[in-house]
Formats: sequence, C-alpha cells, structure tokens
Amino acid sequence: MLTHLTDILTTLIKNLYSSTGLAGIVLAMAIESCCIPLPSEIVMPLAGVMLASGTILGGVNPWAGLLLVALAGAVGCLIEMPFVKFCVYTLLGSFPWCLLLAYAGYVLGNHLATLGPIFRSLDVVIIVAVILLVALYIWRHIRNDRKARASHAVAEAEARSVNQQMLQSEQPPTEQTQFRQPWPHPQQSSSDPRSTQV
Repeated sequence: MLTHLTDILTTLIKNLYSSTGLAGIVLAMAIESCCIPLPSEIVMPLAGVMLASGTILGGVNPWAGLLLVALAGAVGCLIEMPFVKFCVYTLLGSFPWCLLLAYAGYVLGNHLATLGPIFRSLDVVIIVAVILLVALYIWRHIRNDRKARASHAVAEAEARSVNQQMLQSEQPPTEQTQFRQPWPHPQQSSSDPRSTQV
C-alpha cells in the first residue's frame, strides 16, 4: 500500500514539475515546510532526476540548473515564515540541503528502477516519518488554536470591562437623586411665616 502511495505521490510531483517548472519546486517545498507530509527527500531528488532527463530546464547548463533547482527549493522553504531573521536562516540552511538532494537525483538520473528495491526496504522509515510529521502538524495546530482562543477570551473580557466602565460613567442619575429636595433646616422653619400661623 505504501509503495502505491509513493508511486502516486511521485507521479503527482512529476506532473507538477512538468507543468510549472521551478514554481512547482517552490510550491512543493513550501508545502513540506508547513509540516504537511510531503518529504523533501522525494521532492528534491525528483527535481534532480527531471533536470537530468531534460524534462525541466532543458538546455540549461547542468550546474546552473542544479543551482536554480536548489534555489527554488530553498525559496519554497522560506515561504510563510513569520520572522525576518528566520527567513535568512531558513534560506541559508535549506539551500545546501536542497542542493545535495537535487544533486543526488541528478546523479541517479533515470536509474531509479534499479534502486527501487532499496527504496522499498525503507518503507518502515517512511511510514514512521509520515506519522511523526502528521502528529507534529496536529500538535502545532491544536497548540496554536488554544493560544488563539485564550487571547480571544482575554480580549473579550477586556472589552466587556471597558464597556461596563463606560456605561457606569454615562449612566443618568436615578429618580431619587434627581428629584430629592433638601429637608428644611431648623432655623429656616422658625422664621418661616407659615410655621407661625399654626
């Protein structure tokens, strides 16, 4: 079953590269960097294989082609990173890795059929890697969701508090305080002409 899944994935990636070229490599590596299980160990060597066969970047100097493919992979790793410094570090760190993987694919060329049994023996490793990547993706999604909910709850509580304070400061006086008249003082009552008539 895993071999069938790998074949489907390989066919999809090949079709992507054939139709979009370097942009497809950028997209595939961006997906891989988002912790979606699309391993760079498949994405970049396939780019090297297709470079060697002339399917992508046909007629380009092989070394220039390798550099372009590796740069496309590194740019893909760079997309959706939140901080500028991570952009620099990701680009510098992923470029050599992408170059190495693309070079391995270029050297292998169209000899993947002879190496198929070796790759199939690594099925267990690939399954474990895919499971770990999916678990990491789910964990990060849950963690980010909890953080978002907590910050939303704090923001709502602060908004409610501010609204209550505004309502209390703008509240009109009640009937008792509005219509209450002071009681007459004792001195006033003695000098009042109506009080002497009793």
